[in-house]
Amino acid sequence: MNYSYRISVRSFVEYVYRSGSLDTRYYMNNSMAEGTKVHQKIQKQYREKDQNECFLKTDLEYKDITFQIEGRCDGLLFDEGTVTVDEIKSNQKS
Repeated sequence: MNYSYRISVRSFVEYVYRSGSLDTRYYMNNSMAEGTKVHQKIQKQYREKDQNECFLKTDLEYKDITFQIEGRCDGLLFDEGTVTVDEIKSNQKS
């Protein structure tokens, strides 16, 4: 019997890397606006063939389990046959 589970990239990464946090509950609106500006500044540096804000989806099989992993990435960067998934994170000093 084959089991299938759908999981977001964020949930998958949070489980795999149980230390640290991707929690955004404690950010002020101002901090989130600043983070958006950082994202936009970095994405403006992408080359013409690169893509930003891309939806990705894949199925990974392990034994009799199929994991359907999907989510959005900040960018896909293309360079001489290599594709890099770009995920932009910013932080703020307190």
